[in-house]
Amino acid sequence: MDFDHTGPKRDEVSRLVYNAGTSELLAEIQHCEVVCANCHRIRTARRAAGLSATADDTARGLPSDNRAVAQLGSAPRLGRGGRRFKSGQPDAMARRSFLLDEQLGEYIAAHVPRPDELEQELIEETSHLEMAGMQIGPEQAAFLRFLVKVSGARRILEIGSFTGYSALAMASALSEDGTLVALDRSEEWTAIARKYWDKAGLADRIDLRIGDGAESLAAMPEEPTFDLAFIDADKPGYPAYLELVVPRLNAGGILVADNTLRHGVVADPSETSESIEAVRRFNDEIFSDDRLEAQLLPLFDGLTVAVKQ
Repeated sequence: MDFDHTGPKRDEVSRLVYNAGTSELLAEIQHCEVVCANCHRIRTARRAAGLSATADDTARGLPSDNRAVAQLGSAPRLGRGGRRFKSGQPDAMARRSFLLDEQLGEYIAAHVPRPDELEQELIEETSHLEMAGMQIGPEQAAFLRFLVKVSGARRILEIGSFTGYSALAMASALSEDGTLVALDRSEEWTAIARKYWDKAGLADRIDLRIGDGAESLAAMPEEPTFDLAFIDADKPGYPAYLELVVPRLNAGGILVADNTLRHGVVADPSETSESIEAVRRFNDEIFSDDRLEAQLLPLFDGLTVAVKQ
């Protein structure tokens, strides 16, 4: 999930892109994340062309010279992480690792469990939302379900639920006495989640708590409670979530964080947005934390998996 696309609304982003001379890209805008991916491509093209950005353009993430933009006029319609859409294909179904090309992505998708009928219904409903790009993809849902099964987790913490796909996947792998505590700030999005959790017969296993994620965590007893924690919320909050989650994780418990590569932008020193800087700090801190053993995996949009010592 990409929870931090709460900056400029789509019309404002579109206006900025148009003013920068990228009118060709306007038709390709599906949601804010597409704009972010294309802006990164613009900056890459700019550097390749030997062009420098003005301070204002750098702040907006847009080029000041239209020559770099001209190189992108024939860019394909893109989905999350710069992947191509297929005609009539919901963005949720195209959501695979930005490290994979389309052919390899499709091959892998054919060799992992596919969404069941209810999950497909949720994917379809979510695909019509403006912020649909925040939903995880089917391959990641299958991975989370698998992780719950192999770890034997009985108490799960999720920070950032959106419309409930990740919680649905993980809760479906819990034993009947297992529970999942889901933290989210949106009544609107989680209303959709509640509907599908209920349809799946999992509502009694999921404890949804609406409010600020850090505040909800701080209100919990600071003692080991959870066997698995999944962080997939606002990226500027990642460092704080790390500090709040670790004391509440059981020994041997697993911490999973999504979007820790940010489409590869974390490796670009010219990227200094609050979101990117926070993810870099999170990555540095989780690997220097002697309470944890962590791995940064090139899966999806970067998946960090850590085990508490």
